Amino acid sequence: MHPITTATRTKGRGITLEIVQVLQSVPFHLLLTNERMFGHKKNQYWLMLSIDDEKLTLQKLVNGRQTVLKESTVRDHILQLVQPSRYKYWLSIDFKNFLVKYGQGEMRNECTLFSVHMTDNDDKKYLTKLKSSYSKLFDKDESSEEVNCHQIYKRPVEGNPPILVVAEIIPEQQATDSNTSMIAIEDLDKPNQRLYKTVMGFKRSNSEHLNFTIAAIESSCREPSGWCYTTLRRKANALTRGINSTSIRIRIGNMTFLEIWPPNHESTVIQHSLSTHGIIDILSNQVMIEFHPYISANSQQKPFLARLCEENDVIYFKPGLNQIYRFFNPQNKLAIIIQAFDRIAFEYIDSDRKQIKQQSEVSTDIEYEKFKKLIKKDCKGRY
Repeated sequence: MHPITTATRTKGRGITLEIVQVLQSVPFHLLLTNERMFGHKKNQYWLMLSIDDEKLTLQKLVNGRQTVLKESTVRDHILQLVQPSRYKYWLSIDFKNFLVKYGQGEMRNECTLFSVHMTDNDDKKYLTKLKSSYSKLFDKDESSEEVNCHQIYKRPVEGNPPILVVAEIIPEQQATDSNTSMIAIEDLDKPNQRLYKTVMGFKRSNSEHLNFTIAAIESSCREPSGWCYTTLRRKANALTRGINSTSIRIRIGNMTFLEIWPPNHESTVIQHSLSTHGIIDILSNQVMIEFHPYISANSQQKPFLARLCEENDVIYFKPGLNQIYRFFNPQNKLAIIIQAFDRIAFEYIDSDRKQIKQQSEVSTDIEYEKFKKLIKKDCKGRY
C-alpha cells in the first residue's frame, strides 16, 4: 500500500476531494481528518470513503467510535473496471449545510450519486475543522501510485456548470432556468475563445454558401447517385454491428471539422484528453448531446445529462467539464455540426462495447474544398 498525503486549511464554504485513476483501476481509501496525528483519539473526527470492485463504504470515526453512513454495491457507485480509461471519484463536504456528497465523473451536482446530511452534535462541532486528507491504494504494484492523482479543491460541489455559449452576458435579473445553463463568450477560457472565433470565422467567410451547402448536402444524401449517399452506404456496410452510427466527417482546417449525421444515427461515447478544449456548433437542424461521467462497456449506461440542441446553439468543453459525450440525431432529417479542438487525443468504446480504444488523430472522409465541388456536381445547379 502506498499512501499519497496532502493537507489543506479549509476555511470557506467547504471542500471537495477527488481521486483520478488513469489506465488502471485500484481499490482505495480516501480519508479526511481534523488531526494530522492518527494516534490520538481525543477530539478525533474522520470521514473515510472506501471503494473496491464489490462495495462502497462511507463511514465516520469520532473519538474511536465508528459509524457507517452509507454502504452500496450498486455498479455505478463502486470501482469502475473497463480498461484503459480515466475514472474520477469525488467526495464533497458542504460546511454551511452539513452535507456530504459522493459522485463519479465531473464535479457537478448532476454527477452526484448520493448525499448524506450530517446532523448530530459531533458533526456540528468537528465537520468544519477538517483540514487534512490522505489516500491509500490497496495494490501491491508500486506503479499504481503513478496512475492515481489525489486533489483537494477549496469549495464544495454545488450547482451545475453551463453548457451553451452566448454572445452577451445575461443580466442577473433576466436569468431563467434555461439561460442559466449558458456562458458568455468573454467568460470562456482563452483557448475556448480562440476556437469560438475559428468556428464563427468559418461561418462568416462561407455565409453566402452555407444555405446552398446545406441544401446540396441534403440532396447528395438523398439521391442514390450522390457522393454523400454512396459514402454513407459504404461506411454502413463496413460496420460489424447493425447499429445506426455512420456519419461523414469533412476537414475544414487542421483541427476543425464538419460532420453530417443522418436521421436516427448516433456517435459512440467520446472522452477527450484532460487538457483538451473544444467548441461544437449546431449548423443545421437539431442534435441531442448526452454527457456521461465515464466511458462504460455497459450499453445501458445512462447519461447524467441529455440536451436537445437547436440550430446555431454552441456547446463548449474544457479540462474537467463537458469532455465526455455522444451525439444522437433524433429527427427525420439530416443534422450538421462543426467541431473545433485545440488538441486531438481521445478515447472511445469500440463498436462491440468490449474495449476502450485511444486515438491521437481524427479520421476524415474528404477536405472541405474538394467536398464542395463534389456536392455542386451532385446537385447539378438546382441550388
